[in-house]
This record gives sequence, C-alpha cells and structure tokens, in this order.
Amino acid sequence: MNTFIFSQKALKAFLKLTPRVQRRIETKLMILKNHHHIYSILKPVHQLKRVTHRLRIGGMRLLLKEQESDHLKRKTFLIVRLGDRRNIYR
Repeated sequence: MNTFIFSQKALKAFLKLTPRVQRRIETKLMILKNHHHIYSILKPVHQLKRVTHRLRIGGMRLLLKEQESDHLKRKTFLIVRLGDRRNIYR
C-alpha cells in the first residue's frame, strides 16, 4: 500500500486547479495507492535536490519525495509541488 501526502505548497496549488483536473489527480492517486509496482509508474528525478520522483498525469506533473517507510511493502510519498509540465521544473 502506498500513501501520498500533500505539502502546504502543493495543497494550495491543487485547490487552485479546476475541479476536472482535481478529480483526475485524485483518481490517479487512488489507483496508485494499491499499485504493487509503484516504481514502474513513477520516474526518478536527478536534477532537483528535494525531489526523488515525478508523476505524469496528462499535462500536469507531481514532484514527489519518498519518505522513510516503516514497512517494506508500505511506501510514503510527499507531494512537494504540482503544476503544468512547462513550468514545474523551473
């Protein structure tokens, strides 16, 4: 089981999105919550210091940081930032 937690900045950006995009992100995170091979979906990020992975949802990108997990089968990811693919890496 995987857990996704929004940071303050990411939550603020999420609430500014249209309801349609919010539902799309929520649906994808719910699917990934029970995904056994999460690293086949998440892509590693090497250039950014605070971020370990990225997730693509249409034109949006979620930048994630993997947290320490208490159990091998349970992964926790902090959503550091989210935004349009053109502006997220700046």
